[in-house]
Amino acid sequence: MTQPAPTGNVPLPPAPAQPDYPITALDVLKPAVRRNRFWRSTVRHEPDAVPYPLPHEVVVLRIGRRLVRADDVAPKDRDQALVDAASYCVVDMTRDRPVTLEMQVPAEGGLEEFTLRVTFACTVRDPVRVAESGRRDMQEALLAHVKGCEGIQHLGMEYGIEAVREAQRRFRSVLDTYVRTRPPVFTGMTVELTAVELLTPAEILEERRRDETLRRQREKERALEEENIAAQARIEKLQQELEKQRMLFDQERQIVEHEFGWKMQYDEAEERRRRDYRQRTFDLAEGQRLHEAVGDDPGKIEAMARVQGGLSAADHLSRSDERESRRREDIAEENRWRREAEQEEHRWDRQWTVTRAEWERDDRRDEIQWGRRRAAEARQRAQELEDRKAEADARARRRAEEIEDREVAAQLEILRILVERGHSDQMQMTDYMEQLAKKITGGGRPLRREDRAEITGDDARPEAQDAPAADDDPPAENEDYTRLKEEDIG
Repeated sequence: MTQPAPTGNVPLPPAPAQPDYPITALDVLKPAVRRNRFWRSTVRHEPDAVPYPLPHEVVVLRIGRRLVRADDVAPKDRDQALVDAASYCVVDMTRDRPVTLEMQVPAEGGLEEFTLRVTFACTVRDPVRVAESGRRDMQEALLAHVKGCEGIQHLGMEYGIEAVREAQRRFRSVLDTYVRTRPPVFTGMTVELTAVELLTPAEILEERRRDETLRRQREKERALEEENIAAQARIEKLQQELEKQRMLFDQERQIVEHEFGWKMQYDEAEERRRRDYRQRTFDLAEGQRLHEAVGDDPGKIEAMARVQGGLSAADHLSRSDERESRRREDIAEENRWRREAEQEEHRWDRQWTVTRAEWERDDRRDEIQWGRRRAAEARQRAQELEDRKAEADARARRRAEEIEDREVAAQLEILRILVERGHSDQMQMTDYMEQLAKKITGGGRPLRREDRAEITGDDARPEAQDAPAADDDPPAENEDYTRLKEEDIG
């Protein structure tokens, strides 16, 4: 059901202003100044002379009689281009940017009015041509174009307020036909009709009131937040002042005690300090109470706003429901996150158990292999030691036999020399030969051929080559004590 139109005594709130489009900013640049930096002299503008564009904006510079996009200039020539620029403008390059315009058309009878709201989608194709045209208010230009439609301002007089839907379809049809036959043409831009709405005064009033309510609500929330911040700042400032006053009082007390005596001055200063302390404590308690009353709790903030008359009971309940729903969503999200974390932890625990078992199995296998290898090496070292010991024993036995054979050979040589020279009688020689034979055969070793010849008393002397020559290889060091010279015996 259509709401009744407001009377003429109820003024409509103003519609929200739209920002400039397509040129959002433009200004004239002051002449560049020369700046000396270390040993170099450069000519530059102020750092904030040309604003930095947003991602959807483009800066167009006027250099002499030319208009140049700043991003088209080569990096090496950009500083010189900024120095030579006389002015700049910032062009909004948003694709299909909606531009909404409103106009009042009289309804049937001429006592009431419809609000015709038309929305166009605008896109800048050539920012240089747009900057050359200098158009900043696209809404005004489109409104003039719509008003150029013949009969558009009197079309609503054929319909009453209750027939707003039929009137809207009629306006849509007329504007579609008008835009197709006479499309809006603007330099460097494309414009398309996207929406046509026809609103009654009651709908406009309700919409404006809703926007105004939201705006006031945001302002109150911002004011409460600022008040909370200010209260906290006041509390901190009071604490600092209290600490400062205490330090000043200590200094004053020291001065009074030192210069004028301490009794009366100390009492006065103590009373003043107590009075200031009570006042500061009261201010601090008031600030703390205000901070605790509002704090960061949205419920307390809304309660204070409701007490002060800035918030209705319905709004208070709706906000409470929203907070409760958000709290439940937060709890559900936290539970879901906790479950996922537990599952992930359980999976990591299983994986770690399997990995640790594999590591332990590998360690045991390596330990067994290492033990076997050490046992084999120990057995090999023991066998080598036994072999070396047996070889050493064999060498020792051979060495002992060689020494013993050399001693016997030396004694036989002495005996032969004595027999040749006749220094001993036959009886003594026979006894000595028998003792020598017993000594040779006492060890159980077989006699050599030379020994047997000497014992049997064979007078045949061995060949000259059998006797060791004096000039032959010298005897070993351990044989020196068995060699005797004939001249030593004579």
